Amino acid sequence: MISLEIIGTIGLIAVACAWIPETIRTLKTKKSGLEPKFNLVYVAGSLLLVAYSVGINDMIFIALNSFASIMSLINLYYTIKEKRRR
Repeated sequence: MISLEIIGTIGLIAVACAWIPETIRTLKTKKSGLEPKFNLVYVAGSLLLVAYSVGINDMIFIALNSFASIMSLINLYYTIKEKRRR
C-alpha cells in the first residue's frame, strides 16, 4: 500500500511541475499571463495555507504552499509591474 506521505509528495511534485514553466516564461518575458485578480487571491490563499500548514506541522503542505506562494508572488510582481507601465 502506498503511504499518504508518498501520495502527498507526488502531489507536491505535480503542482511544482505545473508552476515552474509558467514562472520561467514570466521571468523570460517579464510579463505574467495570469489574471491579476486570480493571482492576488492565489497568493493570499497560499500564504494562509502556509500558516495553517505550519500550525498543523505538516511538512508536505508547508513545502507545497511555500513553493506555490513563491511562484505566484513572482507572477504577481510582474503582473503589477506590467500594470504600472500602462
